[in-house]
Amino acid sequence: MIGIVLVGHGAFATALKSSVEMIAGKQPKMAGVSFDLRDSDEDLEKKLRAAVSGLGAVTGILFFADLVGGTPFRVSALISREWERACVIGGANLSMVLEVLPEREHLSLEQVKEKAIHAGREGIKAFP
Repeated sequence: MIGIVLVGHGAFATALKSSVEMIAGKQPKMAGVSFDLRDSDEDLEKKLRAAVSGLGAVTGILFFADLVGGTPFRVSALISREWERACVIGGANLSMVLEVLPEREHLSLEQVKEKAIHAGREGIKAFP
């Protein structure tokens, strides 16, 4: 199963995780990591490493960061280099996370990543 780490500024990641679980139920191998105002890059790195460790055995790791280029994205990208099967998606939203949950046990990391990006784009609509 692909492990999921949600990461973002303030309560973004924990709120996203809460929303996912409200809709889809408690999810195995998924963690939320907050980057708080008082955290340094090193603090965030420690939190992310602990979250990854807490996932247990996974076939890959997909980091969903709130903002491309922000500290959560950048630190996730730096530590993702340590695993053979890990990637980071910036601009995370609820649609993309929900879309990959049912299939992350059966698809490759690349397939899950592409599915998430597609769902994220398709989940943006305007009215009227």
